[in-house]
Amino acid sequence: MQASSVELRATREIHNASLFVVPKIASLFSIESAGLDDVVSEVEYSFPTKAEVPASTLVGTYEGTVHLRENKRTVPHTLKVLIHVVEPSSESIPAQV
Repeated sequence: MQASSVELRATREIHNASLFVVPKIASLFSIESAGLDDVVSEVEYSFPTKAEVPASTLVGTYEGTVHLRENKRTVPHTLKVLIHVVEPSSESIPAQV
């Protein structure tokens, strides 16, 4: 598991806001956006993210996006997410191994 965060700053107010991870990567990547409702213009928000890849996941690159939504409609400019799953090696050993 690898943890990081995503920062968000909007140029306008967004009401009934939510963050949505597309189903294609939702089993590997999540974002904690509890409490997000209204986004104030020009205020920076930070949301913890987590990439957790089950040992059964096939080697490859998984690509998807995170959407900021207003009233369940996507706001333009989605965040592209790439997850590279590699075989364990002497240089790269996943935490679960």
